[in-house]
Amino acid sequence: MAKDYYVVPIFVPHQGCPHDCVFCNQKRISGVDRQLKSEEIRYEIDSILSTLDYDHNPRVEIAFFGGSFTGIDVPLQEMYLAIGYDYVQRGLVDALRLSTRPDYIDDEILKRLKRYGVAVVELGVQSMHDDVLVASNRGHSRMDVLRACNLIKSYGFTLGVQLMPGLPDDSVSRFKETVDQVLEIAPDIIRLYPTLVIRDTALALDYEAGLYQPMSLEDAVQACAYGLERFLERGIDVIRIGLQPTEAVSESGDVLAGPFHPSFRQLVEGELFRRRLMHEIEAMEDMDLANLKGKKLNIRCRENQISSVSGLNKRNKEALLKKYGFSNIKIIGVKAMMPYTIVIEVF
Repeated sequence: MAKDYYVVPIFVPHQGCPHDCVFCNQKRISGVDRQLKSEEIRYEIDSILSTLDYDHNPRVEIAFFGGSFTGIDVPLQEMYLAIGYDYVQRGLVDALRLSTRPDYIDDEILKRLKRYGVAVVELGVQSMHDDVLVASNRGHSRMDVLRACNLIKSYGFTLGVQLMPGLPDDSVSRFKETVDQVLEIAPDIIRLYPTLVIRDTALALDYEAGLYQPMSLEDAVQACAYGLERFLERGIDVIRIGLQPTEAVSESGDVLAGPFHPSFRQLVEGELFRRRLMHEIEAMEDMDLANLKGKKLNIRCRENQISSVSGLNKRNKEALLKKYGFSNIKIIGVKAMMPYTIVIEVF
């Protein structure tokens, strides 16, 4: 199926970061443990570009992920950036994007990124609570986040923010406070990564010693559902929820504990839709909830969100059947509907 947007991911080794965040083992998460040569980078890019459908004029971006990009040695940065910018100049790629840390952003860095066609800068913010950042050994503060975000926006970059519910000293209520503070920054895109205990990290040692208790799956879903709903209300795109399952990032791989689920985004979206469905049902005019038993419920939603409306393993449908006594629930996909919208009909 043709897509209108493609990202060509290039994972850089874990360089440029002087801090060992308690949750971090980038080698295991990204699978990259050595510096790629320029010809290897070009081969990776060419291999992916050769599979893309350009006939539908998609937007294509090369993304440098896996390390604190703007913290690595400048000549190495420029090697990566120059390779990516060559594809931009040849019209094969629209722009570059990268991820980095809030304390590795300044005017000189941003001017360099502008020169090489970078359009999107994502920051690993993680939390807006200084004590959580200290307990996680992040090495930056809330004020660093505010300064970096404002500077990135002033240069006209698309600003991305990555958040991690469940860090040490965090909680569902405190993560909600982080979400509310990030809303004031008004980023363009968000990633939500619930904290997992990864093998060979400081957090793994604390977990095994009983010093750290990971957030439960239910709490992580509740926290991320709150974030998803609040960001959607502001028109902020949540582009990822949960780490991408891989051979290493799995319960049988390097995840020792924490709210990992291979369908985590569907769980979060399902919780959001469950809340919205119950609100819509109970807000209906001239409808006595006691008289819903035996009636039918039709739910219209965007075509590609039927499974999230139904809930993982149809848990939303079952919850509504049990709570209100509907005789039947039918979910109807409508291609033209906006994402995360629903229309209900009871008869």
